[in-house]
Amino acid sequence: MTNKGYPHEQFLIDLPWLQSRLDDPRLRLIDARPVGEYAQGHLPGATNVDFYALRTEDTDPPGVADWQARQLAALQAAGINADSTVVVYDEQSLTNAARGVWVLDYFGHPSVQMLDGGLTAWVESGSPLTTDVPTVARGDFAPTFDRAKLATYRDIIDRLGDNDTVILDTRRITEYLGQERRTRRSGTIPGSVYLEWTNHLDEDGMIRDADELRALFAAHGITPDKEIIPFCGGGYRSAHTYLVLTMLGYPRVRNYLGSWGEWGNRDDTPIVVPE
Repeated sequence: MTNKGYPHEQFLIDLPWLQSRLDDPRLRLIDARPVGEYAQGHLPGATNVDFYALRTEDTDPPGVADWQARQLAALQAAGINADSTVVVYDEQSLTNAARGVWVLDYFGHPSVQMLDGGLTAWVESGSPLTTDVPTVARGDFAPTFDRAKLATYRDIIDRLGDNDTVILDTRRITEYLGQERRTRRSGTIPGSVYLEWTNHLDEDGMIRDADELRALFAAHGITPDKEIIPFCGGGYRSAHTYLVLTMLGYPRVRNYLGSWGEWGNRDDTPIVVPE
C-alpha cells in the first residue's frame, strides 16, 4: 500500500493506491475534517464525518455506550457498509483521520485505511476538488466492538505502577508539564512516558518510515512486549499513536478514549506535575 516498511500496513494507503481504485463501487471516501472545511472543497465522492465533534469525556459504561451510538449513527449516515473499503483522509496524515481509522477498527470494520498525505497530497498531484455533496444510501455496517482496543480511566487506574504497561502521553510538552491548562487540573498521569505524536510525521505531513519510528519508540522504552495505552486531550492524537504502533506490529495497544479531558476533570484520578 506504501513503501514505508511497516510489517502490518493495513491502515495506510498512498495516493496511487487510491487513484487505482476510484471506480470501485465499494470504495467509501470519508473526509474527517470539520464540516466547514469539507464544504470549501473535498475529494469527489467523499462524505463528511467530523470525528472531532464526536467525542466523550466519560468512559464509565453509560458514557461509552452513548458515544458508540452517536458514532455509529454518523458512520451509517456516511454510507458505510459491512463490505465497504473505507478510506479516511484529513488535511495531511493528521489526527482526525487517525481517529476515524481507530474508531472503525475498534468497531470491527474489516477494511479501513488513512490516505497518507491526505487532501494536500491529492491537490499537489493535480487532482480536482469539488463542493458537491454526494447522496448516499444509509450504510448497513453493524459494529462488533473490540474492547481490547479501547481504554477507560478505570483501565488506567488498574495499571498504575504496572511494569507490563506503558501509559504514553502524546500531548504538547506544555500540556505534559502542566503549563497549559485545558481542564480543571493540569499535569500528567503518574508514571507516564512522554512522546509527542507529531514525531510520527515527516516535513511533508506524511507518516515517517517504519524503521525511524521503531527506533524512536524503543529509545523511550515503548517496546512490543508491553501493553501500550496512549492518551492525549480527547483521544485523537493518541489514536494516531495507536495507528502507528499497530502497523509496527505492537500486539497490545489501547487508545484511552476519554484521555485528559476526562482524567483532568475527575476528582478521583491521580495527577503529577513533572519538573
